[in-house]
Amino acid sequence: MYPNLAGQHAQYLESAIKAYRDGQRSGGMSAVMKPMVAKLSDQDAADLAAYFSQQTLKQ
Repeated sequence: MYPNLAGQHAQYLESAIKAYRDGQRSGGMSAVMKPMVAKLSDQDAADLAAYFSQQTLKQ
């Protein structure tokens, strides 16, 4: 049901986090994501994106 973030490009993840936070993404999982990222700073978004981009996909 939830997308796997492991190995995604950091730039994509960072922009997605910021878009959810700033209300620029709607539909889909936005109702779930917005509260989770609402208080994240730009640095927090970059740090999370870097972390998830370095993870490997587990089968």
